[in-house]
Amino acid sequence: MKEMKEVLKGKLVNTQFVEEEMIVDVKIMNAGAPRMMLMDSGAPKSVVSKEWIEGYLKDMKVSEDEIQKKSCYTCFRMGETTYLSEVEIRFPIVLKTDSGDYMKRELTACIIDAARVNLLLERETIKECKLRIDHEEDKLEFNKKDQKVKLIESKGGNLIAQLELVKNGR
Repeated sequence: MKEMKEVLKGKLVNTQFVEEEMIVDVKIMNAGAPRMMLMDSGAPKSVVSKEWIEGYLKDMKVSEDEIQKKSCYTCFRMGETTYLSEVEIRFPIVLKTDSGDYMKRELTACIIDAARVNLLLERETIKECKLRIDHEEDKLEFNKKDQKVKLIESKGGNLIAQLELVKNGR
């Protein structure tokens, strides 16, 4: 394992040491919006930076008993840089709908040690949470069609959703 970490520091990755390698093309790191999640339906897995998840768990008042961590060994390539994820985390998020209701879901994401990478939500996680993206209205829909969350378009053209305090969720 130590050898693998040293290889990754030099950005030369020998993939015989990892379970799988993922390529993620991120055009904008969503700077200035630390409690947002980016809908990235083209990403192979949901991913989040260590800095983002630590801040999120603290700011959103997520208790230790609400999260689960397990080991994983997955590489993510963003541009020319490769990041190793050794931890996968399951944690709650809360979204506020247009009607003022708070909807709580649990997500699983790989944690990488990278600066300025917010939560990137991949297609399978979106499906698992029983969400749909309405591109015509730029809204995230829950199973009930009357429950929608307004999405904001980032400078890079990605759709992002504002996250709420976990204590507000049901």
